[in-house]
Amino acid sequence: MVQKHRIRTDIGKDKRVTVEIKQDFDVLEILSLKFTQQDIYSSFCADYGVVCGRISVNGGLGVGNARVSIFIPLSEVDSEDPVISQLYPYTTSSDRNEDGYRYNLLPSRKQHTGHTPTGTFPDQTDILSREEILEVYEKYYKYTVKTNDAGDFMIWGVPLGSQTIHVDVDLSDMGCQSLVPYDFVYEGVSPEKFENGYTFKASNNLDGLPQIVTFEKTIEVYPFWGNIDLCEIGITRTDFDLKDLGIRIEPYSIMMGGSFTDSGKDSVRVRCNVDNQMGEKCSLTTGEGDIEAIRFSGKYEKNVDESPNYYRPILEAIQLDSQIDEDGNFFFRVPMVERYIITNEFGEQEVSKDTQRGVATRGTYRFRVSLQNDNGQKKQYRGKYLIPQIKEHQLGSSS
Repeated sequence: MVQKHRIRTDIGKDKRVTVEIKQDFDVLEILSLKFTQQDIYSSFCADYGVVCGRISVNGGLGVGNARVSIFIPLSEVDSEDPVISQLYPYTTSSDRNEDGYRYNLLPSRKQHTGHTPTGTFPDQTDILSREEILEVYEKYYKYTVKTNDAGDFMIWGVPLGSQTIHVDVDLSDMGCQSLVPYDFVYEGVSPEKFENGYTFKASNNLDGLPQIVTFEKTIEVYPFWGNIDLCEIGITRTDFDLKDLGIRIEPYSIMMGGSFTDSGKDSVRVRCNVDNQMGEKCSLTTGEGDIEAIRFSGKYEKNVDESPNYYRPILEAIQLDSQIDEDGNFFFRVPMVERYIITNEFGEQEVSKDTQRGVATRGTYRFRVSLQNDNGQKKQYRGKYLIPQIKEHQLGSSS
């Protein structure tokens, strides 16, 4: 049977993790990461460290595909090499190459249809086809990783002492949580910073691109085997959360549609009589109108009339950011405010009871659509339509 040992740790708290273990184990686990006994005992008295952590958003949901590295400055020897120093001129992470790019871990090729390449990090094609890029990669990007689906990363073999950890996150390249320019514009970012509502701009000034988020921190890396007599291991834990830079993911759905009705003599009479031409396409009309909405707020209150452990959801009215235009069209966002998802210590997604942590995945709404009434000589009143149109049945005697 495989012997597993889990190293418990607090999410979001940077610290050195130490634990006393025996040698009769096969796998050690921390966060959603694992390493084997062979990994550990490859060098009994290690002169290296292990750095691991989690990149998250909204205080709890792991961010996948974030790039993390230990920055290695250009050596004096390579600074004299015209080829190496051109490919990697960075003595500090703020230095720029000949094209104006600072040190970054962002891909130089398009990753998917919603992604705009705006980095200089070499990919597999570059490494396999050019020896000089392979040399730079093996020497200066050797401590570079990407987060897994849980937002966790582990860097093995890091030199001891004070090191600079660098993180680049492309908000348009985070899997199912990826953002589009429309999301930024809705939050107040100028549309001029984007090609259009669905295409990001590329630039050598990465700090000026709204979809690029960068963290940098100085950490202390401890020996993986820190105390031979007690057989303790030392793991440097460091986490990052996008909320620290003002980034918050707020999912939403799009509500769109049109409204129309009969007009004039084709409308329903006072006695509820209908005309034979009712509903004919050429006689339909439309106009401006209103859309009202109520929803479950995601909060609950205790129902004193029921069981003491019974809580009921709180309803609230909300103000929508759009109404029906003169052509009868409407289009607006419907924010999600229920069922917040976070990533637990084991890398699994679970529902959070704290609405201040995690990403909402659901919303329960009801809308009332109404067109403005005519003010002509003959009074005509237009009904209000509920979405969803739920039939309600009254139980009991009708007497």
